Amino acid sequence: MTRGNWGIVLCGLLLVTLSSGLCSGKSQISFKVGAIGDDASRGNMGIRAGIQTHLYDTYPVVFDYFWLGSVLSNGAFIQFGYGFQPGPAKYCLEAFVKEGVSTCMGKSELVSNTEGRWEWQYWPDIAGQDFYYEIGPANSVGVNGSWHDYSIVRSGSQWDFLLDNVVVGNLTAIASLSRDPPLILAEKTGSDQLVGSLGPVAFQDLEYFKQNAWRSVESLLVVRSCSPTQTCNLDQPYGVAIVDGHVVVGSVHERPKDGELLWTSGFVTLNVVTHPNAGFSVSTYSGQHLFVGNATIEVPKGMLAYVSLIDLTIPSLGILGMLGAKDEFAGWVGSGTSSNSSLQVLMENGYELKATWRSDYVTPVLSILTVILLIAGISAYLTFGKRRKGG
Repeated sequence: MTRGNWGIVLCGLLLVTLSSGLCSGKSQISFKVGAIGDDASRGNMGIRAGIQTHLYDTYPVVFDYFWLGSVLSNGAFIQFGYGFQPGPAKYCLEAFVKEGVSTCMGKSELVSNTEGRWEWQYWPDIAGQDFYYEIGPANSVGVNGSWHDYSIVRSGSQWDFLLDNVVVGNLTAIASLSRDPPLILAEKTGSDQLVGSLGPVAFQDLEYFKQNAWRSVESLLVVRSCSPTQTCNLDQPYGVAIVDGHVVVGSVHERPKDGELLWTSGFVTLNVVTHPNAGFSVSTYSGQHLFVGNATIEVPKGMLAYVSLIDLTIPSLGILGMLGAKDEFAGWVGSGTSSNSSLQVLMENGYELKATWRSDYVTPVLSILTVILLIAGISAYLTFGKRRKGG
């Protein structure tokens, strides 16, 4: 889920209204914590990951959800995982929610807040309120501690949701590549006065389908957020950590900041060579860094680096520069070529960029010619003057 007002929407799904908590009008808050994949995973047409089932008693008025998902290039959002619904209450297990009103497209069932059930959701507009969803049968995610593979893949005209390689749900929707990298997140929504534990739940082997092949992400960045931001503390009580090669999210001690590097399979080198006096910047996930001349930067594999030349015209070196000669930026060569002063580089391997320059000697040439003409004029004047006196 990506909605801070999910509690309000969820009340539209309940066929039996809870007497307190989620539907009582109390202030709702949503915490999200987990990881997002590398830039190389953008533009995928499917994602999958292993999620370990952790069954526990949740508060009856909160929603705990552990999922993988993607923001799509057409503005939609898709996700699949397992969760604990607020309850016990009666839910429609498959529905379309429009403007907070649910249209049931399947059977209804009494749902307990202690049952782990798979669930998928599709939001046609990530900024909107309307969405499709389906909730699985009671205890459909196996026994406590068991691992299961969750997949979202495109199949013809529909999205398929697979649990352990078996299709458990599907939805006909417009095909669209992902806009952003895939996410693996834990989420809790409920009263801001009732937080409680969240999992923890472990994820493993986040992969994406791109260019007709499944590929593993090479780097993961931390995601920690809450909504609505005006009523919640961003120093939230949940965290994320790498434990025995797994991404563990929820109630853990580690509380890295949002956007930090959580894990990478390795670093690759970006070598930038420019004019000795030219300034340039390199921006990565960690922010913007300024350099002059040459630089070597280590970047997590699969991440983007944005290189931008700041000084496009530089005085030439040596005496010519003192006379006004200038070197003007002509373009980048090396592992990538471009005539633009700025370019982005996907760091899947080592990369080298070299700025080329063209020299402008007009000013020094004119200066030299002026001096020559001035000397010639003075010489001619002196010679002519002597002749007149001698004559």
